[in-house]
Parts: sequence; structure tokens; C-alpha cells
Amino acid sequence: MQVSMDFLIPNLNTSIIALCAIVILVIISYLILHRGVDKSKVAIAPEAKGSWPIIGHLPLLGGSTPPRMHRALVVSNCEMAKECFTINDLQVLSRPKLIATKHFSYNHAMFGFAPYGTYWCEIRKITTLHLLSNRRIELLKHIRIAEVAIFLKQLYGFWTEKKNLSDQALEEMKPCRGDMTLNVILKTVAGKRYSTGPGDVGGKKESWQTQEGNEGILLFGGLVWPGDVIPFLRFLDLGGYERVMKKTAKELDDTLDRWLQEHKRKRERGTDQLVKEEQDFMDVMLSVPEDYSDIAGHDGDTINKSTTLVIAY
Repeated sequence: MQVSMDFLIPNLNTSIIALCAIVILVIISYLILHRGVDKSKVAIAPEAKGSWPIIGHLPLLGGSTPPRMHRALVVSNCEMAKECFTINDLQVLSRPKLIATKHFSYNHAMFGFAPYGTYWCEIRKITTLHLLSNRRIELLKHIRIAEVAIFLKQLYGFWTEKKNLSDQALEEMKPCRGDMTLNVILKTVAGKRYSTGPGDVGGKKESWQTQEGNEGILLFGGLVWPGDVIPFLRFLDLGGYERVMKKTAKELDDTLDRWLQEHKRKRERGTDQLVKEEQDFMDVMLSVPEDYSDIAGHDGDTINKSTTLVIAY
């Protein structure tokens, strides 16, 4: 211990001397730079009263309503809400550009996270007219009916195999309902299924990245990272979260790109094949005129994948 202290004391003295030298240098530089300035010609900004020595106005940051809090506007009237989304839409519809939304939304190509502007308006129009119209939802109604029927059939089959002497069977319903919901979503947007039954491992493996990507969006998208608040700290990637975001987004994009290429090959087989087969959202996006293929610097494939993902999400 004596050796350690002998080693630390000289280094501590050196650090103190260096710190004092830096302070003196800063003071001298300040005096030299401001020596020739005529204070009578310089407009001095007004200072708030109540500052304390050394700590200044730091005590003012405490209290029940500190000045760092932002004012919030709560609109509880339908007329005012309508005015916000029509007359004053430019002020309330913009969205902040965060690290998570950049990676998971294809650099803000996903219209749910895109800043308000020409791109957002065009994709919203395409989605409303071609994907989420009443006619399109009605055409895809058979998917929901079929998936519910499959779910009930599988549940009945499980009961017949596992029932006891009292005609009762115990089953955890949460994962079953989750699989059915994912089947409906994936079948609607991409013509895929999460699983076809209790023993279907291949289907779950194919869509596993999509589910993990959606969970990543929910996890990372709901948090604020140091790089969002202090941009110049982003390169440090504190905690390694951005690296995980990039990896998850890459796996999700690989899955979506594979599905998109399958849809393109299906279209190349001819329009008759498309009429006979179910047209999901990816098929519809490929059928939309190509005038949307280069909006705000995003190509057609990126717009297709991002729009499909936001609807599934």
C-alpha cells in the first residue's frame, strides 16, 4: 500500500498543477481578447434575479413546475381537433427523427414515422385508396374467417387428444391466440402464415424475424436514447443499443425482401395467375402505378416494404 501511495501522490500533484495552469491560461486569454472591447457599445443581455454564488440559478430548476418542462396542449373539442388537422396541420403533424425510427422505418420511409410533407401525403393517399379501402377489406374478409375456423379446429383437435375423464383439457390460450393473430396479419399483408398447426416449425422459423422485428420496434421505438437528446454523443453508442437496432432491422429487411422477390416472380408468371391467387397488400402495392416509385428519394421496393411493415405493425 505504501508503494501505491508513493506512486499516486506525485501524479496527483502533477494533475493539480496542470489544472491550475489551464485555469490561469483561460483567464489570461479571456482578458487579452476582451481588453480592447468598449463595454459601453456592447448590449448586455438582461440577467434574471435571484442567482446564488457559484451555483447560479440551479435552485430554480427544482420545484413542482420547473422551467425545463414543456407546455402541453390538450384538445378536447371536436371543432378544435378538426382545425388542428386541417388548418394548422403543418404545426402538429410533424414527427421527430429518432435513431430507432431511422433504422426500423427504412430511413423514415414508413409513413407512420415519416415527417409530414409531400411523401407522407402521397403514401397516405395510396394506402387509403388501394390498401385500406372498404372494398379491399371486404375482399380479404375470407382470410379472417378461414384463420378463425382453423384456430377453432386445432383447438377442438387438441381437446379430443388431451381431454381427461371429465371431458376437460388444459391449454394456454395466449400463444394460440397470438399465432392466430399473426396468421391473419401475415396472410393479409404478404400471403404468409406464422404457423399451420402445433407441429409446424418451418412456418414459425420463416416468420420469426418478422415477429422479432416487430418486438424490436416496440422496444426500441418507445425509448429515448442518449444520441437522440445529445446528437454528438451518438457515435459512442452507449450501451450498444444502436448496434442491436441495426442487426434486428437487417434481419427484418432480409425477410421482407425475400417475400417481395417472391411476389415479383409471381407477377412475372402472368396476370391470370394473379387473378386466381389471393392478392395481398404486397401484390396491390406492386399493381399501383409506378408514379410513386421515387418519392422523397425512396425507391419502389423500399416504399413497398416499409408500407407493408407499417400496416402489419
